[in-house]
Amino acid sequence: MENKKEIPVYICSHIFEDSRPVLLVYKEDDDLQFLCGEEHDSNEIPRVVGINHIIERDESLIEIINIENGWEAERSNINSEWGLAKFE
Repeated sequence: MENKKEIPVYICSHIFEDSRPVLLVYKEDDDLQFLCGEEHDSNEIPRVVGINHIIERDESLIEIINIENGWEAERSNINSEWGLAKFE
């Protein structure tokens, strides 16, 4: 089985700075994006980090790291259940 701790994940600046929790997760073309769901500057460039760094902060992300391509997971706050939906 693939070691999930070595997977790269795209994150927004708020997640990188640990100023907001991950509330939105996308998987497209086998790439995971962990986002806060808030507005960002139009010129913001996503950061890439190892997934283990983000899971160390929030172990509830383990529940959704295996979502299928073309799906998203969203929650209203860090204590909420994840809702899954296919995106277009």
